[in-house]
Amino acid sequence: MQVQTTPTKTAVAEPTPPAVIKVTSPEHWPEAVTVKDQVQMDTLQGPMIFEIRAQSYGEDIQLVEDVPDPKPPTRESRGITIEDRENEDYVAAANAAFFKRVVGTIDQCWKKIPGDDLAAKAHWVSEHAWRPGEINHLYNAILALSGLHAGEAIVPEALAKPIVADPDTWALSSQVRVAYMISRAGQRLTFELTGLSQLKQNQIVMACKPPEPPLKPIHDKITGKRTGVEPDLNDAKYKAAVQAADQYERVMKLELALPFKLPGDTNEQKLEWLKKRPVYEVRGLLMHLNHNILSYRNRSDFI
Repeated sequence: MQVQTTPTKTAVAEPTPPAVIKVTSPEHWPEAVTVKDQVQMDTLQGPMIFEIRAQSYGEDIQLVEDVPDPKPPTRESRGITIEDRENEDYVAAANAAFFKRVVGTIDQCWKKIPGDDLAAKAHWVSEHAWRPGEINHLYNAILALSGLHAGEAIVPEALAKPIVADPDTWALSSQVRVAYMISRAGQRLTFELTGLSQLKQNQIVMACKPPEPPLKPIHDKITGKRTGVEPDLNDAKYKAAVQAADQYERVMKLELALPFKLPGDTNEQKLEWLKKRPVYEVRGLLMHLNHNILSYRNRSDFI
């Protein structure tokens, strides 16, 4: 006698919902080196697992400083000097610089690539890693873990289009905190940002104003005689001062928008703390602050 049995159903475990962390203090915003995950890649030998971590804001800044994009050549067009970004030599140099930064990111956030400098590391990868798609897959996974395209504004529930009764009501509507959520490996970080008054923004710009550039002599192209002076915008110290002023302005704006003070007694110390956070979490917060909270565009602007 054959006994028929009913196949048992294997219970499928429900996915663990991500932990929601409301970022109300510096301790709630982890450093990039602690944000880790695994990425699977289907290689020619089968699936392989790569253990990666997030790239920090400071690491990204350093990579761009170490491997900047080349300056495009210029050409004349109808009497106007324009940049020739389609020049073959320029395109090749720009692609080479980008590839070095890709390799540098993998070197920072996965494993050290053989080579004494980025040029040597990029050469090793181009010689030994035969599938460019694998390089891009690993690079994109690191960027995603670092917060790229991971942030979204939390849209509040629509109100019933109330009539604005007085100036105070209008003013208060621009001073509320707006939630911004960043999703990453098993977590959702929620930041509540507030805007800044135009007065406060102007004060920050003035406080972070870079010094005047040094002057350099102007010489007559034919005689070689000195005919005057002009600002030297390419002076190394001046360029460094401009970059620092720009970074300090971002630090001051973000600190006032967040519900907590950034650690440190000076802008330099606050920036160093911020540089340790995941790069696209920092950039995403700054973009959301500048484009969506401090700025306003009516829909008619897009017509």
